[in-house]
Amino acid sequence: MPNLPRSIWVFGKQIAFNLQQANPTLQNNSYLGSNPNNTWVKNQIVLHVTAGNNPATSSINHWTTTPAGAQFIVEREEHRLNPDQSYSDVVQAVEDSRLEAGVLHATAPQHSIGIEIANLGSQYNRDSDIPADVDANSLFHMTQRYDNCGPWWYQPFQEGQYRALILLLRALCITFPIPRVFLGSNGDAMETLRTYGTRHPYIDTRGRRRCRFNVDSTISNFQGFLSHCNITCYKACGGPALNRNRLYRGITDEWWLPVDIDESERGYYTGPFSADRDLFYVDGFFAEPTPFNRSDMEAIQQTKSYFNLNGVDSYFHHVEGNQGGYFPIGRNGCWHGGVHFIPSESKPRVYAAASGTIVAARIGTIPELEDDIPNQFGSPRFVLIRHAVYLDTHEVQLGGPTEQRLNYSNPPLIVFSLYMHLAAFPVDGEGNTIDDGHAEFENHPEIPEWYKIWRNTHSEDISSGQVFNPEIEVMVGDHLGSCGRWYRQSRCLHFEIISGEEIDLPLELLLSGSEVQTLVTEDNSFYATDFQSEEGRACDRASQSNQYDQLRNHVCHHRSEWAVYESDLITIRSQLGRSAFQPIYENIQRLVWYHRARRVWSNERSTNPLAEELLNNLPGDGRVWHYHPITFMCSVNNQLRELQGDFAGGHMGQAGSATDLAHTAVREVGVVRDGDVTLETRCSFEFSV
Repeated sequence: MPNLPRSIWVFGKQIAFNLQQANPTLQNNSYLGSNPNNTWVKNQIVLHVTAGNNPATSSINHWTTTPAGAQFIVEREEHRLNPDQSYSDVVQAVEDSRLEAGVLHATAPQHSIGIEIANLGSQYNRDSDIPADVDANSLFHMTQRYDNCGPWWYQPFQEGQYRALILLLRALCITFPIPRVFLGSNGDAMETLRTYGTRHPYIDTRGRRRCRFNVDSTISNFQGFLSHCNITCYKACGGPALNRNRLYRGITDEWWLPVDIDESERGYYTGPFSADRDLFYVDGFFAEPTPFNRSDMEAIQQTKSYFNLNGVDSYFHHVEGNQGGYFPIGRNGCWHGGVHFIPSESKPRVYAAASGTIVAARIGTIPELEDDIPNQFGSPRFVLIRHAVYLDTHEVQLGGPTEQRLNYSNPPLIVFSLYMHLAAFPVDGEGNTIDDGHAEFENHPEIPEWYKIWRNTHSEDISSGQVFNPEIEVMVGDHLGSCGRWYRQSRCLHFEIISGEEIDLPLELLLSGSEVQTLVTEDNSFYATDFQSEEGRACDRASQSNQYDQLRNHVCHHRSEWAVYESDLITIRSQLGRSAFQPIYENIQRLVWYHRARRVWSNERSTNPLAEELLNNLPGDGRVWHYHPITFMCSVNNQLRELQGDFAGGHMGQAGSATDLAHTAVREVGVVRDGDVTLETRCSFEFSV
């Protein structure tokens, strides 16, 4: 079988993944199955906790005398071999060639992979049990019993452990056909903690009280991620303190809407998260920061998608029905590489459309930026995020017929998402901007976490609209800011997706009978109306007659509207006349960012390895490929759904709830030899009571 990848593309960049090999590794008799060297299709991952904070060697030594419960152990941060590593160590208990052996404590041992996380689990039963030197705010308090999870205080998982789990889960899903969906993706937090099965007490032949637990077939057939508490009646492993929402948003490759255009609430805690910050913010639940011990169960456990493939028509209609901001040509005849989202006044928040790294931004916290001259073009504030996208496919055989799957062995495609016209930061009751140094800055829920994290290590003044490179990692759905104004009226987000190299979108899975229409300009014109091809003239006619539904499958290569040179402004002045030109000139000068971002990256080349990549990703002449954002997001999400089973929104229905196996394989019956626990079928456990 293939080895796990030792570098992972996540957050729009490549991160080294250093697995630690156990020494010695566990042997065959530590695993289940009459022939542990068989090749089994792995399609389920079971999460456990070690019930202790000791190093991984403790668990491995225990497994030399009893069947192993997992192939991997995620260490505590304090046990890292390299203290400078941003994630906790992951110890692989077996050799790569043994990863497909069966493990104890699984619904289908030969088809499951086990991960133990160093954690105490339920730490204290009563408030009075918590020692005086332990901060209760850092513990998760479940106030009522649910199945195996009692009303206890649970130890939190560490920042480094979450980062390690994200890398490990992504690596396993690349290597094995494991969908990136969690049990409970239909929005019911309790489903993530529910135990699926029935107890059957009896007296054995030696007069001992025993109990056989039969796991429900719906959970044994589930493909994706679940916890030990779901499959046995006496464990709270992977229980309520595990922030599944964070793991899900860290490992998924889905694209979500950058704003809310309906009445739905994003009821999860937004990041990015930091070891220095233990407060959470959530839309629809709390207006104030919340410590971990009072965090909401739904917010922590939610693993549903915020893009519905069944509702794509409404997304298109939203961006095609606004007064301006159309793709790919504006009513003024200029290229317009994105679309406008107009959210309601009550939901102005802007979210990362996919996981990536913020590589350029302009915040400029002075509200007068919108008001000092006639505002025809909206706020100049923006965030630019770099993403890695997999669209290439190849044929694989997974214990059944040959299938088309995404090809993760090839380098991903690099794209950027732009969030333009962001609002200024809020002001206090006296009209003072809430920024670094203000008493309300750290705990204000409308100041995005990414900016607070950046401000903790940077003191430079950016209030006058300077472009800078935060290089902060964000997950899909993380809070970026709020929509600013457009024409001084509606809330508006200009959203676009661009790349330096052309990307071949798989529209055949999305738009029946559609083919990509490519429009390429041979010059650096700021205007789009001088088309030389029939395709271009047809595009122009559709734009002028408001038939924007005919332009959804267009991919355009032209100069970015944010990459305007002085020479472009001279051309505009000659066409408009000097008197009408001055306010437009001042607006454009404030709005352009493309060449300013490249200048920032160029200045960082000697100290920042990513800067060189960014300069190569986006060409110096400003000519980039533009994609209809809705079409692009649909294409990516549709690939995930059709080829990987990874998508948690749309046609999959209640994703995460007992998906049937794609291939039914013969599963051997494993018998534990120490007599305490017997795996009588693929989904039955027997234990003493």
